[in-house]
Parts: sequence; C-alpha cells; structure tokens
Amino acid sequence: MRRIRARHGAGALLLLAAMTPLANAWPIKQAPAGGDPGCDSLAGEPVNYRVVFEEDIQPYLGGTFKPQVMEYCEACHVDLSFGSMSLAPINVTQNLIGLDGAGQPSSGYEYRRVAPGNPQQSLLFLRLNCADAPATGGRMPPGSTGGAEDPQYLRLEALVHDWIKSGAIMNGSDRIFQANFDVLR
Repeated sequence: MRRIRARHGAGALLLLAAMTPLANAWPIKQAPAGGDPGCDSLAGEPVNYRVVFEEDIQPYLGGTFKPQVMEYCEACHVDLSFGSMSLAPINVTQNLIGLDGAGQPSSGYEYRRVAPGNPQQSLLFLRLNCADAPATGGRMPPGSTGGAEDPQYLRLEALVHDWIKSGAIMNGSDRIFQANFDVLR
C-alpha cells in the first residue's frame, strides 16, 4: 500500500513540475479595456458577462424602438449605409461578424469589423472607444467626445467590449460559445 502511495505522490510531483511553466504563463489580470491615450477607460463600468447584442447593443445603434436610449449610429448606418456599413437589424450580423462568424473584413482598414474574442482588434470597438486609435479613422460618430462626457456612450463602449470579448454571439448563430475562460476586463 505504501508503495502505491509513493508512486502516486511522485506522479503528482512530476505533473506539478510539468505544469509550472503553464501556470506562470497564464494571465492573472488583463489590462483594462481602453485607457490608452485617446481611448476611454472602461474601468468604472460594470462588467457584463451576459450581453445580448439584439437587446443590449442594437438599441444604441438604431433601428429599434427604445426611446430611452440615444441611437448613436442610426442616421448614417441604419437609415443610410455610409462606409458600406449597414447596422440595420436585418443586416447587422452579416456586416459585423460575417456569415462564417469569424468577423467581417473592413475594406480600407487593417482590422476586422468585429474579431470575436478580441475587442482590441475589432474596428467597431476601436471606433467607439478611441479618438485616435491607429489605422481606424478616428472615433464614431464623427465629432463625438466619447464616454468622457457622455455616460450613456461609455455604457455602449463597455457593452460592445464585453460582447466582443465573450465571442460576439448573435441570435440565429450556430455558435453558442467562443470566448476564452478569462476575465472580460
């Protein structure tokens, strides 16, 4: 009996020794979203692990009937389609994440419109969150001061960040989970 315990204990030590480099490489805490020069910090916004795009984000973009929410994108990207970017509810899935769910490429930009799981590589988040993020063309809507002076806009930034970080799942998608098991912010 003692011999079995000794073997089991040695195996556990070997396993622990083999996993130590992995444990040291595991991210303990990520930098907060935004907060870079020219970008809004989301540190004061509550993290939302259950963002439903159609209920939580689409009303801010427009094309829905929720009068308590400012529709920031409706005039240019719902009623019209500036930049070949329609955010109307009927088109938004294809225009943001594409038919394959991997993120729609953005013509003229190095970023995908939405890179599921990675808001810092998503043009949608960068255009909302940063006034001067590299290779994005600046903050949307044009002339916006972002969340620094508009708490509702900052809430939109946080929702978009958390939705993308969680995998950018949309209704009608056959993907049910895509995010990593890490903190959202």
